[in-house]
Amino acid sequence: MAEMDVRQRGEPAERQQGRVPTLTPAVDLYEDREGITLSADMPGVSPDGLDVEVRNNELVIEGAVGVDMPEQMTARYAELRGGRYRRSFALSQDVDPDNIEASLKLGVLTVKLPKKAAFKPRRIAVN
Repeated sequence: MAEMDVRQRGEPAERQQGRVPTLTPAVDLYEDREGITLSADMPGVSPDGLDVEVRNNELVIEGAVGVDMPEQMTARYAELRGGRYRRSFALSQDVDPDNIEASLKLGVLTVKLPKKAAFKPRRIAVN
């Protein structure tokens, strides 16, 4: 069987050259008395392929998207490729970076950014 060039016109250059594109995940931010909750859509990312870090007062989320291919098969043409999600956020001084928590469920990353105790609102008793 003869080899075919199956690239389509208008196909992105990074796909033609085999580069992995960087994707920007959609993010929602919510704030309450306790802190900020960040929700990021990262479908296709497993917990092993996810990296959540605080670097230089910046929250960085990265995740690798893998497309599983059976070992005995070779893709002749594939529109789905792996990719990499990446997003970063500057942290305000009221966030406690030592107590940040993250979880991943059904392709949604949830990061809890608690406020430092000094920045949490508190009720003052009046005598």
